[in-house]
Amino acid sequence: MTKKRINVYIDGFNLYYGALRDNPDLKWLNIRRWCEIIMPGYEVAKIGYFTAKVVGRAEDPDAPTRQDHYFKALRTLSGLELTFGKFKVRRKRLKRVENDRCDCCATHDDTQVPECKCCRKVTVEVEKTEEKGSDVNLALSIVKDSFTSEIDSILIVSGDADLSMAARIAKEQGIEVIIADPGGQNALRGDRRITVRESAMRACQFPDEVTLADGTSVHRPDAWAQTQKEVGSVNPTSA
Repeated sequence: MTKKRINVYIDGFNLYYGALRDNPDLKWLNIRRWCEIIMPGYEVAKIGYFTAKVVGRAEDPDAPTRQDHYFKALRTLSGLELTFGKFKVRRKRLKRVENDRCDCCATHDDTQVPECKCCRKVTVEVEKTEEKGSDVNLALSIVKDSFTSEIDSILIVSGDADLSMAARIAKEQGIEVIIADPGGQNALRGDRRITVRESAMRACQFPDEVTLADGTSVHRPDAWAQTQKEVGSVNPTSA
């Protein structure tokens, strides 16, 4: 039986926040292998990975280096295209949560600090991270491929409702739309949904050392290391 041809579109930050942020040992993910495991019976024609390059911050200055190593590993995979948006860190003032107390209040009782200068402020300064452009790039890629590529199905790895119009356009072209929402929400609709499971990701990690096209290699970052127990517990059949 001829397999259906499928394109995969991955919202990198949606995948990160929905499935990887709290599981660093899963971050060295072989995307192509993972797509093949979660979509048996399909021929994965193209994988679009849409993300942005992070910037180093005081609490994690090595984040860009780890991400760059991962991008190099991804570029060894056939049929995978990386498309970058912009990652910005900016400061802004937001309204303080009602009855929120500052650190200096915590060291005194209310009788000692009746009018804390910090808590009198209505707003507080926060550092906000924003990723711009990836959702637009992903949506445009779906629409373009819906009209120009010979595919039967698409898999959208995201829960972003902003992709609904692109998904609908693909469906109107007779393309099966499958959703894998890392966050487990139901905002983005398709013909059917599949569950993003930790077991499948654990079964689809790159080897600790990945050889690049120029003969050099990159290694799994120490912060993403798997324990021996985790390695031994991998079961691809539970994907």
